Formats: sequence, structure tokens, C-alpha cells
Amino acid sequence: MEWQFSLQDRSDRYPLCLGAFCQVLDILPCPFLDHCAVLSSILVPDAVSPGPGLWKLNTSILADDDYVKLISDARLNWRSSIHRFPSLVKWWEDGKGLIKGLTIRYCCSKSSAWSRNRDLLVCLINHLKAKVDAGLVSCLGPYHSALSKLANLDSLAAKGAQVRFQIKWIEEGDISLAYFFLLFFA
Repeated sequence: MEWQFSLQDRSDRYPLCLGAFCQVLDILPCPFLDHCAVLSSILVPDAVSPGPGLWKLNTSILADDDYVKLISDARLNWRSSIHRFPSLVKWWEDGKGLIKGLTIRYCCSKSSAWSRNRDLLVCLINHLKAKVDAGLVSCLGPYHSALSKLANLDSLAAKGAQVRFQIKWIEEGDISLAYFFLLFFA
């Protein structure tokens, strides 16, 4: 299905889209204005199905400057590549796939780095605990500091688990609540 429509408006108010997706059909003079109307035909291709499942973005990474730079750079390159695609839909789908792929890889690398840091921190805590237990009081300050850092890391992990649980609950609903409603109203 192709959507075609005509639109008359001021060209200084809306930028004209010239290229494979937009064709200027006519320029109509407007006798009472100092502008002309541009009659154009815009081809809006069929929508592409989104594919299986949903992709959920962990929006906390939007505060990460490295991630923002990665996506900004990729977006600039992607925007300049429109002429290499046969249709606007294919270009758009490629851009969405690019951002999704970069985001997933970035989050995976960040997660594995977080996991490595936590493992190292646990090893350090175990080492410092052994030193403190052996009577080295000078290790007490670093030991408490490492425990505090571990608590912060675990707190962030707990917040992530809470958000994932809320999303799962929204998607699945409260099945037991439906059961009790059926019992109550039966």
C-alpha cells in the first residue's frame, strides 16, 4: 500500500524533502502573498513489522557520557548514509538496528566490567578481612572502604533487579489477583 497525499504550505515553514521519497509536482503562485505554494507527492512506504518481542532500554545508561558519545557518533555516520539505501524504511530500520546493537554490546561490556570489578572487590575484602583478623589494624580503614563500595555496587544491582521485576509484572500482570477476583465475584 502506498500513501499519497498533497499538501500546500509555505516552503519557508516546512523544509522540502527532495529525493527518492518526495517529488515536487508543481509550484503554484499565490497572488496575495510573496510566497508560492509547492505541490508535492510524498511516498510513505509500508511499515515494516517490528519483529518478535520487545526491546527494553535501560535508560540509566543515558547518563553515561561514553554511551552518549558512542551513539552520537554512530548517529552522525548513519544520517549521512541515507543515499546508500533503496528506501527510507530500510535506512530507518538499519539505524534502529545500529543503535540497538551498539546499546546491547555497550551494556554487555559494562555488565561484564561491573562483574569483574565486583569479583576483584570481593577478593580484596577477603584479603583485607584476613589481615584485620590477623591483628593488622592499619587494614581496617581500607577494609571498611571496600565494604562500602561493595554495598554501593550491590545497591545498584538491586535497583536494576527491582526495575526488571516491575517490567515483568507489568507485562505478565498479577495472575493471582485475577484468580482472587474470580473467587470473590463467583
